[in-house]
Formats: sequence, C-alpha cells, structure tokens
Amino acid sequence: FGDVEKVGFNPTATLTLSEDTELKFGYEHFKDERFNDRGIPSSNGSVYVTDPKTFFGNPNENKVEAEVNSLYATLKHNFSDSLELVNRTRFADYNKFYQNVYTSGSVQSSGDISLTAYNNETDRSNFTNQTDLIKKFEVGEVGHTALFGTEITRQNSENLRLNGTFNGSSTVNINDALNFSTITYGTVNSHNESTVDVLAGYIQ
Repeated sequence: FGDVEKVGFNPTATLTLSEDTELKFGYEHFKDERFNDRGIPSSNGSVYVTDPKTFFGNPNENKVEAEVNSLYATLKHNFSDSLELVNRTRFADYNKFYQNVYTSGSVQSSGDISLTAYNNETDRSNFTNQTDLIKKFEVGEVGHTALFGTEITRQNSENLRLNGTFNGSSTVNINDALNFSTITYGTVNSHNESTVDVLAGYIQ
C-alpha cells in the first residue's frame, strides 16, 4: 500500500540596488505526502513472523502530510572595503498531519489483534531576523575580522491530537489483518500551544 509523493520549488532572485547594496530574496514551497506503516506486532515477547508485505489495520486511514512555505531575504551593504552590514530575514510556516491505525497489543492465542487509531496535527510558524556588522582591520602585520550581531526570533506552535473511535470492529485476525471499519476522530487526547521568543547579541 506504500507510496510517497514529494513536490518542491524554490525560486530566488537578486537585485543590485546600488554599487554597494545587494538584495537577495526567495520563496520555498515543499510538500511531502506518504503512506505510513506502523509495522508488525509482537507475539509472546517476540516479533510475529509473517510476510513483510502484511499490513495490520486500515490502509485507507494511514497517511502523513507535511508542508512548508517560507519567505526569506538577505540585504548586504558595503560601507567600505573593510565594513559590511548583512541583514537576514526569514518567515516560515510549517504544517504536519499524521493519521494512523495500528495494533495496540500483541497477537493473542486466538490469532486476534486489537487496533487503535489517532491523528495528530502540528502548525508552526517561525520568524527570524539576524543582523551582522563585519569589520576587517589590521593590528601591526596581523589581519583581523570582527563581527557584531543581533538576532530576534519568534516561534508559535499549536498541536492537536484526536483519538479515533471505530464504528465497527476494532479487531483483526492474523489470517486477515485488514480492517476497513469507518473511524470517527473526535476525542481530544491533547491540545498544546507554545510560543518561544529569542533575543540575542553576539561578538566574534
């Protein structure tokens, strides 16, 4: 049942604003969609021996989707041959969705296996701005490069996990490990939100 599909593109451009100033910017889109297989259950403390192609659960429910959209820009300005300013800005939006039906225990003596299901979605956005001032100089006959910089970052995340309820049987047998019972995802298992702020200064 497995398949993977990936699509991505990343156009970029450079503008020469003046003899001493350059702006580079771009956009990145990436999407990954695939089938996920949670593997083979245990039996009496060992891996149950079966054909590697055997799938346990509902192949119509198992999927992973990940998507990235990102904008970024770099501005460079040369005040002189020895003094340069570089500013980098990036905004990125991430989304990941994971849904699966899988075995929740070992193979019983009857050959039956219990199934469980859930899905999990994570949305995350990142903003980062970094500014570097780079100075080249000499002390005697020794050349040096000094860097002074700042960075500002904010990350917002939200995660939601929903448990699945089988509208039919939630059990399969080793002789027929597929289960096509419809599933309702509605019971909240966890719902988390977080914000991370970073303010940094550095000298090198």
